[in-house]
Amino acid sequence: MSKRILKIYQSVAYSKPDVPCIMLQGYWLRELGFRIGNYILVEEGQGKLIIQLVEKGIDSE
Repeated sequence: MSKRILKIYQSVAYSKPDVPCIMLQGYWLRELGFRIGNYILVEEGQGKLIIQLVEKGIDSE
């Protein structure tokens, strides 16, 4: 399992300057099986996010 250090940016989609934005992009995503149009599940934990592919869109909890 490889690791990457990414920067958290300020979102430009919100008017307030304190909305964090994480951008994931690159060929490495495709190599891991992530494709345009896929759905992902993002699980949040204390200081971490877990991102995994899901078969189709699901309702958020």
